[in-house]
Amino acid sequence: MDAELAPLAEDWDTALVVVAHPDDMEFGGAAAIARWTAQGKRIGYVMVTSTWERKLA
Repeated sequence: MDAELAPLAEDWDTALVVVAHPDDMEFGGAAAIARWTAQGKRIGYVMVTSTWERKLA
């Protein structure tokens, strides 16, 4: 599957990035974040994760 992604419109000023792990945005979108902040856009981060109790038998 070699489908190309459609370009994302950049006619906005503020974005909220929601990730599940601390390094997700750095590995997945660092170039985009760098581009947008260089354009003067405001970027906020929210990390949404959960924990669970793992019981060992």
